[in-house]
Amino acid sequence: MRVKYNAVISKGRIKNVGINEVKQPVNVDLKIVIPTYSRILSEKCVREPIVVEKSTMVVLKGWEVFEALKILSAEKILVLQIDPSRVVVKTLNTRFGPVTLEDVIRAGIKGPRLPYGSFDVQIKGESQK
Repeated sequence: MRVKYNAVISKGRIKNVGINEVKQPVNVDLKIVIPTYSRILSEKCVREPIVVEKSTMVVLKGWEVFEALKILSAEKILVLQIDPSRVVVKTLNTRFGPVTLEDVIRAGIKGPRLPYGSFDVQIKGESQK
């Protein structure tokens, strides 16, 4: 399967890692993953990078892609490792309280996972769509 990233990657480090080294901090429902899974199957290409915090390997962006690749039984995946100083976490749903980078990392390492849609991650220096 080809991997084609349209994102600017000059600010991080791309690494090929075992899928079991990467940690998911978010509960992602299967019905949210299916469109990404279908697109990867039809295009035979991964277009969105899986962005991880470089020291913990916790997924910061690309949760759906990560889950789709797990369903596809991927053993190795390409991740874009980002320094935590470049990460900005924005709380989207105040019902769950404020979400910080530390909360995201804790959810990925120890759990419990955070609700899908409760926060967004932006990378400093990344162009916003």
